[in-house]
Amino acid sequence: MPKTAIRGAVIALMLAWPESVCGQNADHGQLVWSRADNPEMSAARTQARQSLASFFRHLAKPAKDESVFEVKFNLNPNGEAEFIWAGNLKWRRATLTGKLANKPHTDGYRIDQRVVIDRNLIVDWGYFKGKIMQGQFTTRAMLPRLPKAQADEFIAAFGW
Repeated sequence: MPKTAIRGAVIALMLAWPESVCGQNADHGQLVWSRADNPEMSAARTQARQSLASFFRHLAKPAKDESVFEVKFNLNPNGEAEFIWAGNLKWRRATLTGKLANKPHTDGYRIDQRVVIDRNLIVDWGYFKGKIMQGQFTTRAMLPRLPKAQADEFIAAFGW
């Protein structure tokens, strides 16, 4: 499956906060809910935050086999939080921007809209190294909560 199709088909995972954690598959529109204080999701976010500097080093100078860089961040930090993926990342004058990879629920935003991303609001990251997805810690934590067929799609698409 081409990486652009993977992005559109399976990277569409988002989190809803604070009451619950939600994952949505773009093709299936299925939601997967768990408690926001879920220890696996908290550990995943912590691991992503702790390794964010490494992600930014790869983004700044990707190897020939590295592509499809994306981050998950809080789109709505001043209201009910919406954690959403953004790709097509670009640095310009120390500002990170990206295009929203999911359909946002926060008013005033649309899929593929370029937005400014505050590094402090990033909760996950991912990129392909060859055919293997790196990062995507929250996605990995959600796999056990997905229907088997859907989890298998992620595992196959991400080379896990």
